[in-house]
Amino acid sequence: MIKYFVFFISFLFSCNNYINIKNSDFNLSIDGYNNVYIIKNNNKKYLLNKTLIIPENKVLIIDNGVIINVKNKGKIINKGTLLIGKNNNDSLYNYKENYLKDLSFKYNTKIYSKKRIFINSYLNSKIFINSSFLKNIEINCNYIKINNSIFYESILNFNKSKILINKSIFKKNIFNIKNSDLNFNNNIFIKNSDFNIDSCKKSIINNCLFIDNKNINFLNNKNSDLLNNIFYNNKNNIINIISNNGYFKLYNNLFINNKTIINNKDTNQLFLLNNTFNKNNLIIKSHKNKKLIISKNNIFSNNNKLFDLKNSIIKNSYCLSNTDSLSGYYNIYNDPLYVDINSFNYKLSNNSKGLSSGNNNINLGANIDNIYNIKYLKYLK
Repeated sequence: MIKYFVFFISFLFSCNNYINIKNSDFNLSIDGYNNVYIIKNNNKKYLLNKTLIIPENKVLIIDNGVIINVKNKGKIINKGTLLIGKNNNDSLYNYKENYLKDLSFKYNTKIYSKKRIFINSYLNSKIFINSSFLKNIEINCNYIKINNSIFYESILNFNKSKILINKSIFKKNIFNIKNSDLNFNNNIFIKNSDFNIDSCKKSIINNCLFIDNKNINFLNNKNSDLLNNIFYNNKNNIINIISNNGYFKLYNNLFINNKTIINNKDTNQLFLLNNTFNKNNLIIKSHKNKKLIISKNNIFSNNNKLFDLKNSIIKNSYCLSNTDSLSGYYNIYNDPLYVDINSFNYKLSNNSKGLSSGNNNINLGANIDNIYNIKYLKYLK
């Protein structure tokens, strides 16, 4: 019996590789990088149970197909460059999300743990993450580029960073972004909390889908652009604007069934251009901003209340509403006559008053042909 037990324990250990990398192991040259070490896929799960250090001017590549289970005191300290996964997608694993229909998301590399994993980066270090699944990670870094990856139940801390995130999914995460330049493009955010964007010179969020998230806090930022996004069924105040300056622009976004969309608490210049607001509780709450809020070419339909303004003024022009008469000029009080809101088709029917009624004869509301992620809401109940 003891013999079989020893054999079983030996078998378990033989199914895993323990990661133990020395400074001298970074000796390869590949893909334009020197001083490289590669954690290769050998069809066995890796275990990381202590601190892994990437020295200055060294590169660690975690190859496609690698699975790393981090246990005990396992963590990564990055003083050089960390590459998790490669750009090419071998489609080893498939991720499906119950919230979204027709979504097929492929990834290759996986790093996970039952406890929080720390990936801490030093100044001038870089992280590249491609086609990977990361669970229970806390990342601190100054430069990060994420593509086609999934973050679940993680914390992302960026300070004085350059952040480029493309075609990725974030669920149940916390974001702390400060003094950084951020560019989010074509991402999906589900049930995230504590989304803080603080003291950033420029923030661009383009073609992203936000579902069931809590607050997105813009604090002390300079210029922010939210373009071609969908905000669906989000809680509390979706966008808190606090002590910002410069401008805050919402252009060609689709807001559906949210609580309060904008809670404006500062003196920035707020622009609402070519957006569609449908079935929201409140569009704007603004009690301190004495600058004129510019609203142009928007559609406000079936909302509970449009504006809660004190010491603030909004100027609506070329807008349509079916619940309130709008102050301003060239506004329309009418039903927008969407094609089919039950299937999230917010295009305007042929007899809609919103067609060619905008500034320069453009259609009112959002152009959903430029909102790529709407296809995932097509059959959402």
